[in-house]
Amino acid sequence: MKYVIGALLMMLAKLSVAAECSANGGSWFQFQSWNSWMSVPVTLTRSPGSNRLNLNGFTLDCRFSPGGGGGATAKDDWHLYGGYISLGPKLTGREVGVNVKGTDYRSPVASGIHVATTYKNGGASVRMPMYMYVNNTRGVHLRAGDALGDIHMIQSSNVGSGTIPKFNFYAANDLAPDLSTCTINGNAPILVNFNQVDLNKVGESVSSTQIRSNVRLNYSCSEPGFTLPVKITFSGSSAGFNSGVLAMSNSNLGTALLRGSTQINPGASFNSTITNSSGGDNMTFALIRKPQSTPASGPFSGSATIVMGYE
Repeated sequence: MKYVIGALLMMLAKLSVAAECSANGGSWFQFQSWNSWMSVPVTLTRSPGSNRLNLNGFTLDCRFSPGGGGGATAKDDWHLYGGYISLGPKLTGREVGVNVKGTDYRSPVASGIHVATTYKNGGASVRMPMYMYVNNTRGVHLRAGDALGDIHMIQSSNVGSGTIPKFNFYAANDLAPDLSTCTINGNAPILVNFNQVDLNKVGESVSSTQIRSNVRLNYSCSEPGFTLPVKITFSGSSAGFNSGVLAMSNSNLGTALLRGSTQINPGASFNSTITNSSGGDNMTFALIRKPQSTPASGPFSGSATIVMGYE
């Protein structure tokens, strides 16, 4: 007796459905798992006087992956994953939300807000109409590379399982706070008056001179909430006999600026801090004379500018 033995080969295949996105016209990143992260650099700009920071300096194009499963009617729907919006360390504690198609959704954002639909047929990409926004950003100083925040989305397909794309947004550039409302001594001129000077007490160095005048620099911002490091720059012309002191109208005299025991040369800076919109430093101006000189008697003057900037 002859037997015919047949073998049934069962072939199992998993339908492949994937989505992919491109940030700022760069390479395409494919979301192939439930834990895929895509990093998106954001160019930061701030509107003068605005307390809201729109993190919209990027483009994010997404599409149905070429070669993905499904027929001509295959499509992906993209929705916000409710509750999964977070801010980077420098923005934590501020009010955050997502703007989708021109509408603001304040966090915590509900699930299911439709963002876009991408189709296999034609393979065209879609510009994702969304960005994060942050309120109460007065005084925030961001630097390139700082984490801005994360958004999780739900990508679902009508021809297979979807994914949860996760986007990590980070600063592509520095963003300095708007210090236009902050001043030094209310923008009033700072008068340093040595009064009647006894020439015998004017030393040839900062350590030896007895002629000194103390001045308080007060930093204040008219709007609350500024807490940040600042840089204070002493700008003026140096004396011909000593580059570390400010020139006076009497060429045999010069004035040094001291912060504590540290001398601040003309053109140099020192770091300070504004906390909750106020701060300040105690400074000393010390009058010195050119070595081996006898300055002529009479009035003398000098001028300089003290500028507040960013550390």
